[in-house]
Amino acid sequence: DAAPALRIAVDAHWAYRPAQARKLAAALADRDCWFLEAPLVPEDLDGHRRLAERSPVPLAVGETLRNRYEFAHWLRAGALEIAQPDVARTGITEAMTIAEISGAHHIPVAPHHSVGLGVALAAGLHVSAAVEDLLVFEYQPTSTDVGGRILRAPLAVAPDHFPLPHGPGLGIDVDEEAVRHLAEKD
Repeated sequence: DAAPALRIAVDAHWAYRPAQARKLAAALADRDCWFLEAPLVPEDLDGHRRLAERSPVPLAVGETLRNRYEFAHWLRAGALEIAQPDVARTGITEAMTIAEISGAHHIPVAPHHSVGLGVALAAGLHVSAAVEDLLVFEYQPTSTDVGGRILRAPLAVAPDHFPLPHGPGLGIDVDEEAVRHLAEKD
C-alpha cells in the first residue's frame, strides 16, 4: 500500500439505474470504497432508499437538495447515509441547519463543493469547520483553481486539509475587477 491512509469515494454523478448501482456498490465494497455519491437520478428518493437498504457502502446524497425540508424528507425515508449540502446552493445558515438535522438522525455530513467560485469554497470551509459530525469536505482541484480566479489571494490548499481562511467575513478578498472581467467574457 503506497498510501494506507488514503480513502477513495466514488461520485457516480447520477449515471446508474438501480440494478447497476447495486452491482457497483457491491464491487466498490470489495475494494473497500469509503462511500458512493449520487448513484441514481437526484429525484429518485424511493430508489435511493431501496439502494441504501441493500448497499454495502454508504450512500452520499444532497448536492441537489436546497433546504432543511428536502433533507428532512430524505433523512426520514432512510434514503441517504451521508448528507451532502452544497453551501453555494443552500446558503450558510441553511447548510448549518441541515447539518444539525442530519446529526439528529446520526448521519454524518460531507459538504459538497460544486463549481462555485472562491466565495462558495470559503463559505463551505467555514461551514465544515463548524459542523459537529463532519466526515469530509469535498475537494476538486480544477474547480478550486477556477474558483480562485476572483480572489485577490487564492485559498491555501495543503496535502491533507484546507487551512481555514482568516479575516473579516469569510476571510477572503474578492477582486471586483476580476469579477467584472469574467462577467464581460460571458
